[in-house]
Amino acid sequence: MNHETHKAEPTKFVVALLVSVVIVLVVPILNGGPVIFYDTPSYLEHATKFAGILFPVDSSVGAAALLPESQKAFGSPEADNIVTAGRSLYYGLLIFIGWVTSLWTPAIFQALVLSWLVLLLFKFASPQAWAAKAIVTLAVISIFGSASFFAGLLMPDVWVGMMVLALALLWAYEDRMSIWTKLAMLAIMIYSVVVHASHFAILGAVTVFFAVLWMLKLHRAESPVRKLAMPTIALVCGMIGMVAWTLAVTVGHGAKVMHRPFIAAHLTELGPGTNYLKESCPESSFALCDFKDNLPVYWIDFLFDESPETGVFGAASPEQRLAISEEEVSFALQTLLAEPVATISGLLTHGLMQLWTIEIYDVPVSYTQEKFLVDHAPADVVEFVKSTRLYNSPELAVTIERNTEILAGLSVVMLAALLFLRIRRGTPADSQTVAMDYVIIVLIAGVVLNALICGILASPYGRFQARIIWVLPLVASLILVSQPIALEKPKWLPKLGSS
Repeated sequence: MNHETHKAEPTKFVVALLVSVVIVLVVPILNGGPVIFYDTPSYLEHATKFAGILFPVDSSVGAAALLPESQKAFGSPEADNIVTAGRSLYYGLLIFIGWVTSLWTPAIFQALVLSWLVLLLFKFASPQAWAAKAIVTLAVISIFGSASFFAGLLMPDVWVGMMVLALALLWAYEDRMSIWTKLAMLAIMIYSVVVHASHFAILGAVTVFFAVLWMLKLHRAESPVRKLAMPTIALVCGMIGMVAWTLAVTVGHGAKVMHRPFIAAHLTELGPGTNYLKESCPESSFALCDFKDNLPVYWIDFLFDESPETGVFGAASPEQRLAISEEEVSFALQTLLAEPVATISGLLTHGLMQLWTIEIYDVPVSYTQEKFLVDHAPADVVEFVKSTRLYNSPELAVTIERNTEILAGLSVVMLAALLFLRIRRGTPADSQTVAMDYVIIVLIAGVVLNALICGILASPYGRFQARIIWVLPLVASLILVSQPIALEKPKWLPKLGSS
């Protein structure tokens, strides 16, 4: 590379990055702004209350005045000193920054990180015309896939895909990265695991999966100690972040932390949990015994339905909710002991079902949920959401979902064919091939483990898999352009002109 070419590289990368960010923001641009989910106001509420605690202001002015009166104050007697976990303060702060500046800020930031990762991936894996390949791939996964939708969604969802992509890059091309690039990869993984507990579980699972491959000698790699260092640091930092938030709530603010009982909701919907309660209550003395006549119900209704006739956790008093949350592990173990075969087979089935359960149509808040929006979001956010296309025309989300399903199906077929041909012809054990192995294994493992973890610990739900399914066409494109496979004519076909 001559001096002029070397000088042009940073400029080329910046230009490619800017173009990529615009492409990745195609759905928010069509929507007229970032996408808002039902939980988005909860993240903002946590961060707003946290900011209010650190920087007390007159409640009649500033950010506090924009919160509806129906919202409970963080840690106040009205909230019974119970704070619900699962709505990460760390992600809430990103939305809070967007709220006080522009709601485009977090969406642009997410699009910037995603674009940067994909550009780096193609630059390392396929140096020839890497910018064009990366931009075309980003266009495909953004326009026809779910990448743009989730990059523009003000929820932590897109970070799970960016987390496994950062890990793949780090493991595959660490020797070609500067110290600052490595630290950026680590920062992406750390932020990903602190913004959602499922991301923590997925990163841990991918790391363990790689360690098992190495121990079984199924992967041609050096000692895994160095490879495992970065994700281990990210996981430790994630644990510290979670503990710090818990201590801030319990010790610093005197409130209790309550986790939503996703596993209990799943087990009762599945059947074994409901059977156990109906057979063991009231002797088992679980708080869920008070609601056994309402079971089974759909897991989302279990968690959020506030009707005494049909709800469970959502209809419980604050004391009952806290008891259900604290007893969840014990309840899950007792259910497993009572019906081990039905419980294990049911959970595994749901984990596998999550692989192809992809839905987007119900993610954005639409005009059909106007009351919910008005009751839970600040007035300026309500006004913004009502101006968006997805709110007024939910059919756009249906189109995005249909395109995502088609692209995912085509990607699975293409990946199967490319990997079959790649294995059949054999690959040399050079550094580039080993690096590609890392990328393929980590990204596909991330998609599969995301499904298993979400489908087992929660329940099959379309958004869980849709948030990361854009990784599959990314992998297929990468294999296709970085290591093109010459399709040879099968030997059994007769030669032209032969009789």
